[in-house]
Amino acid sequence: MHVYLYDAFVRTGPYARVMKTIENRLTDLELSGKMIKLAAFSNPRSMLLDELRSGAKTAIVIGDENTFGRVLTKCADVEMVFGWIPIGRDVSTREQLDVPYGEESCRTIAARRVIELPVLKVNDRYAIALAHVPMTRVWISVDGKYALGPMGESMEVAICNLRSLPWCEEAHAQFMNQEDLYVHIRPLAAGKQSRWRPQYAPLTSLPFSRMTMYGKAPFELFLDGQRSKETRVTIERAAHSIRIIAGKNRVRVAS
Repeated sequence: MHVYLYDAFVRTGPYARVMKTIENRLTDLELSGKMIKLAAFSNPRSMLLDELRSGAKTAIVIGDENTFGRVLTKCADVEMVFGWIPIGRDVSTREQLDVPYGEESCRTIAARRVIELPVLKVNDRYAIALAHVPMTRVWISVDGKYALGPMGESMEVAICNLRSLPWCEEAHAQFMNQEDLYVHIRPLAAGKQSRWRPQYAPLTSLPFSRMTMYGKAPFELFLDGQRSKETRVTIERAAHSIRIIAGKNRVRVAS
């Protein structure tokens, strides 16, 4: 049994016709299910727990990157299979999942090829796509084996799961199908820097099970796009993973 969580914007403006086509295609594929609107203050976790008790096994998100991230971040520990029908301007993560845009993604939902992804636990929160610390002065401890500091210069840090950043895209592609989580670190090069064209030291990528970042001053942390100010965060792989429907070219398959 499927349940569909859709963002309010998909029934307005230029997306309304796309949404109607999607609903028709789901009916043709015999994938009809309960449609639930996500309002600004909706709690998707409580919604899905109610549907799980009613027998739903699969939750499909209809909307953009923000909608998808919001649901997965809140519902990472809900024992359902998740899927995504991307609609909107910002839907870049669909490429990592090999999911087509709009109506064509209904075929991916029908094929139901499920992959299993690790979940990031960041202090008492969860993240599915990306944890990112922009250029700043922080210290990092990795599994009690490595201790890295800025050594007089700032550095940028990313833990990529579904999303990557341009500067660590190649490293993420290399490690994305490994069992370990990886932290990617880009320090500024030592010496005088140009304001307009900064120079960077070589990128470092390290596998980890548990890492801690801390700074003498609060630093910015973007967790699946949500900004916060922190002085210390611990990031580790959560005890549970999340099961997501993906296209055939996404490699990591659930057992």
